[in-house]
Amino acid sequence: MPRGRGKRGVASWSKKYKKGDYNIEFDEDMQPVGINASRFMSWLGTKCRLDFSYHIDTKNFEKQKWEDLWSETKKLWNIPNDNPKSLVLKKAKRICTNWRSYLVKQFVKVGETPFHKYTYLKDEHWDEFVAEKTSNAFLIKSEKAKASARANKDFPRVGRAGFMGLKPTFDTRWRQLVASYPYLGSIKDPRSIKWVVARAKRNPQTKLYEIEQNMHATVKKLALEERQMIKDGSYFEARDDPITRVLGPEHGGRTRTVSDVIGRTMVHRGLFKRARQQNQNNVLTMQARTDVGVDASPGFRGSSCASGRSCTNYPIIEDLEKDITEIGLKIGKLEAEIKLLEDEQKVIEVKLSKFGDIRDQILSDGTHCSTGKNKIIERLESKRDCAAALVTKHLKLMREENHHGLMGNIIGIVALLGTASTFELSRLFAEYLGDQMLAVVCKYYKDVRLLESYRTNGKLNPELALHLFARELGQSINSRFHVLCIEDIRACKAKKDVHGNLLFRTPTLSDGSIPVGFLGYAVNMIKIDVDHLDTKTDSGCGLRETLFYRLFGKTQVYKTREDMIRAIPCIKCGAVSLEGGIFRGNGAVSLGCLEPDIIFPVVPARNELLSENDIRSYKDLKLKLKETVGELVKKRKSLQSGLKRFRKRRDLYAKYLTRDPSEGSMICYEETATPIFYAGETCVYTSLN
Repeated sequence: MPRGRGKRGVASWSKKYKKGDYNIEFDEDMQPVGINASRFMSWLGTKCRLDFSYHIDTKNFEKQKWEDLWSETKKLWNIPNDNPKSLVLKKAKRICTNWRSYLVKQFVKVGETPFHKYTYLKDEHWDEFVAEKTSNAFLIKSEKAKASARANKDFPRVGRAGFMGLKPTFDTRWRQLVASYPYLGSIKDPRSIKWVVARAKRNPQTKLYEIEQNMHATVKKLALEERQMIKDGSYFEARDDPITRVLGPEHGGRTRTVSDVIGRTMVHRGLFKRARQQNQNNVLTMQARTDVGVDASPGFRGSSCASGRSCTNYPIIEDLEKDITEIGLKIGKLEAEIKLLEDEQKVIEVKLSKFGDIRDQILSDGTHCSTGKNKIIERLESKRDCAAALVTKHLKLMREENHHGLMGNIIGIVALLGTASTFELSRLFAEYLGDQMLAVVCKYYKDVRLLESYRTNGKLNPELALHLFARELGQSINSRFHVLCIEDIRACKAKKDVHGNLLFRTPTLSDGSIPVGFLGYAVNMIKIDVDHLDTKTDSGCGLRETLFYRLFGKTQVYKTREDMIRAIPCIKCGAVSLEGGIFRGNGAVSLGCLEPDIIFPVVPARNELLSENDIRSYKDLKLKLKETVGELVKKRKSLQSGLKRFRKRRDLYAKYLTRDPSEGSMICYEETATPIFYAGETCVYTSLN
């Protein structure tokens, strides 16, 4: 019996290859092909794991780092030009993302570390990586991804070389599959055949490729759809094929049977390549391609521009024309939607302005020692070398400039996220919380890096993040400060009343009576700041059941110190009295007297300012404004992406029109293109027939 290969070890690229071994070829789609394709992808995977730290999200690496990777790849593998650059870097980014997912699945979820297996990994960032991948936000996102993955029952089995790696054994596999499943013989569409072959699974006992039971229905649909398309003539129109009819349209940025990093319109000579016998012009086009030496066969394609020049491979011109028109229409639609959203935003802001008097009263000086919100902010900002003061200043600056900047997910300072109805309660709660009043509140644990960064030796880097902002102001942060991440706080599961208060059981003494002087729970006596009524976690929990429950728990409030002392038998988590008594629970009592300078803003009870309907209306308007602004950001981002795609195809079309006819469907980048189809902020598309 021949010895089996056994389990593969960890790739380290330690084997020494000759200089001539570092050569790689690419096809028209710039995918690696040839005898070194698998070796190249193995090297690229190892290189990404070595040079790109696992704790940094793929999208957060600097552009220069990817440029350096390409420069090294190009030099080592003797690549003559930059044609493959875009696709190779896309593959590298996909490798980095998949590598992080692998670490989560194989190590984080089972409570292990990878350093005994992958000795080249550094352990200094592992705790940060684990914290990020075990946060509530990530777990919610992970569940959605799992649900999507479970829905995919027909994933390809093509290996690291991708679909091009099937080429050496493609014909053999297909013939064997047709012999095993005769109904496959009716499928003639090249892309359908490729799709089926890529999903066949090799039986280790029989050594034959098999189609899994759950796939037969889909494969039969492909065969039936092909026959129907040929019958009604749509098979020869070159706008779709049985794959798109049965499985749906192609998703952006990837193409079935081609690559997971190449979009449909970027496939060489177009995605749908087949004889167009019902259209004389298309037949002539295909004949012209054959005349200039471009392979018109429906199978695998050979290598591209051998001269080493920077060449553009054009999609079918009809596809390009239709793409330009479709993208132009989408851009026009997006511009109209953005205009509607901007108008809606203005309407909401006008309605919110009607609450201006109420907000002004909240922000203005209170009735006790100037305890309005503006005064508290002034006191905070006056503190030097204080993280809370710096965060407050930065958030204020970002609001004035109307963007989030560095502090995108930083919510604020504890002292400014709640209010108290009286000065006594405000002072008492501030004294109870102590330095936690100055804690910085953010949404995710990963946002901590916006506040502080560390060098590779684990030491604080004073030249980045919040410390950099402090230096710009001539200040520094010389002490530790608290940071609370609401997504990582275990939210209180208690039910809430119509006012949003947590419904805790009223404390009782041993005889069943309610303690004399009991006024309520501190977490319910703090009112959420009007600007943060709609601040929620991804799971929909507000600040009361997360942040303030984390700070106060079930701390009870009593009228006098004597009332509090008598109620000690039923106090579990601590208590305070309006006279200043503080019982921390579990035998701890705070003595002495303190007048904190940073307290919660004092705002009269809501029934003195706002009715319940006003509160509900204000809250709904704030939430609607947030949703509208969020939708505006998405639409504007989509618009920019659409404009970029439009310009790219416009320039490609212009180059096609100005090409040298002797070059067929290929043209060098050195040629210039005259801008067409786009003027100002509006797309202008004309008849291209």
